[in-house]
Order: sequence, then C-alpha cells, then structure tokens
Amino acid sequence: MGQVSLILRFLPLGLLVLPLQAQWWDLPSRAAEEVTRESGNRFAITFEQRIRLEDRTDGNFGADPDRAAVLLRTRIGLTVRPVKWVKLSGMMQDSRAPGYGLNAPTNYRAPLGLHEAYVELTPGKWEVEAGRSMMHYGEGLMIGTPQWGNCSRSYDHARVAYVWRGL
Repeated sequence: MGQVSLILRFLPLGLLVLPLQAQWWDLPSRAAEEVTRESGNRFAITFEQRIRLEDRTDGNFGADPDRAAVLLRTRIGLTVRPVKWVKLSGMMQDSRAPGYGLNAPTNYRAPLGLHEAYVELTPGKWEVEAGRSMMHYGEGLMIGTPQWGNCSRSYDHARVAYVWRGL
C-alpha cells in the first residue's frame, strides 16, 4: 500500500511536468534531424501536423453563424541535394475539417496533394529556381502564404538571378 500512496502523491507533479517534456520529445523532428545530419545535409525530411479548434459561435452573420470545427493539417516533405549546387524539394499537404460535415468550405479542407515541388540550381554566380513553392514578397502583403489558414497557398514560379558577391 505504501508504493500506491507514493505514486498517488507524486502523480499530480508528474502530470504537470509531462507537457514540458513535449518540448524536446518530438520524435518525428528528432528523427528528421538525425537523417539530415547522418546524410551530411544531402537529405532533409520534414513532418508537420497541426490540430486546431476553431470556434465561431455567437456570431449573427452568414449562412451558418454558429459553427465549431476541428481543423487538421498534415505536411510531409523531402529535400535532396545530390550535389552542392542542386536542390530538389517536394512537400505533400492534406487538410481536413473532421466533424464539419460534407459541405466544409474549401479554405478548411483540401485532399492530399502536391503542395511544393521545385528545383534550385546555383552554379557559380547564377541562381535558377522553378516549380511550385510557398513564397513571401512584400512581407507577405503582396504575395504570401499565411500559415494561419488550414489550407495555405503555394505558387507556380520560375526565377533566374545573377548574384553580385562582394558588393
């Protein structure tokens, strides 16, 4: 009986400390960092999952004024650098609104799809980038991908630049 009372005495403290452990015990991130380090920065894996409750109740506007929904977004990506001046990157994104119903708006849900896929070439002073990626221009006010939405944007683009080093 003594061990049970000891466990019950320290259980509240353990429950308070447990959320702090989540700050450093993120196994997918640690595994991705290990892959990047062990490959000499030739491979990088990204994994992001976000769950958010959006509660829009007591609003007296719109066709559906009272709505609460759980928003779920998952991203999985891979970046490969076969040589120092070539970078290939891709990312898949899946956005859902479980419990919202069949008619969830498109800014809440999007099936699994290609979110980013681009190539960067940096031979010498030239830089070439083409594909689909999240971009930010004008601090995101002109062209941007705000991360607060469940389905963020990505843009098809091509860019060629000459880099003046030493100025």
